[in-house]
Amino acid sequence: MKSFIRQEIALPVGLLTLLFFKTLGSDLLTEATPLGIYLPVSAVLLAIVTWAIFSVVRHSDALAIKLGEPFGTLILTLSVISLALLCLVLPNFTEGGNIGSMSSAMSWMLIIISVLLYGVFLLIQTRSHSHFFIDSDHEDYEEHHGPLQSNVYHTLLLLAYLVVVILLAKTLAIPINHGVKVLAAPPALGGFIVACIVLAPEAVGAIKAAFNNQLQRAMNLYFGSVLATIALTVPAVLFIGAMLGQEVRLGLSAADMVLLFTTLMVCKVTFSSGRTNVLHGATHLVLFVVYLFLMFEHE
Repeated sequence: MKSFIRQEIALPVGLLTLLFFKTLGSDLLTEATPLGIYLPVSAVLLAIVTWAIFSVVRHSDALAIKLGEPFGTLILTLSVISLALLCLVLPNFTEGGNIGSMSSAMSWMLIIISVLLYGVFLLIQTRSHSHFFIDSDHEDYEEHHGPLQSNVYHTLLLLAYLVVVILLAKTLAIPINHGVKVLAAPPALGGFIVACIVLAPEAVGAIKAAFNNQLQRAMNLYFGSVLATIALTVPAVLFIGAMLGQEVRLGLSAADMVLLFTTLMVCKVTFSSGRTNVLHGATHLVLFVVYLFLMFEHE
């Protein structure tokens, strides 16, 4: 029991922090809070979220070791390009009313095909073509990992930490949005920062794999995250919008569509040969910087 508490202390700390901000500390992150209190509280909250994120990575790595890693680049890339164009470009050219929105029938069609395509991907990844997703050159990376427990143990703790990260990220969004407002930055910047926090477990795992020279694992963690985000988040948002009678605009602006097409072409060049170099990485970073600048230009 002592060993469990020592290894998983981030979980009770995260849960207590969440409980605190939902009850006694609910007034600590308001505009009326003095800056001398607001900033330290926000910093502590960010530190606890980051701690939980690394715990997510630790348990996901343990499961990857015990279950094997059926990852693959080509199928993931193709799935992303199926879905990215359908969800983010097609709505600009359909008869759904305002630019970027879709009709009810089109929305339900997109919900169904997104979920089905993700299901097909999971079937291919875990059953019919699992050998495409295995990096056989780096099967010994578990030598540098901590003690391994049962699959159920790591799965339950992984889910618990994910819930803590997501819920604490919602609380952390309060000071983030306040900072965006004070700095007169684009409202989209707040959503971007929260998204980075929520998706940080995958990012940390990919960076860790890259430092270990596990290129296939790093790239597929990234593509797998993108695929799940589009194939599951977009249907969820469309479904909620349909239930509440709210219009959802998915279509990108003209500048963002150009950036999306450019990114997809660069991804094709980067991942089609099976080998990458520093220039490829620098190109992707440049596109990311351009995306950030476009966020401010739109305002």
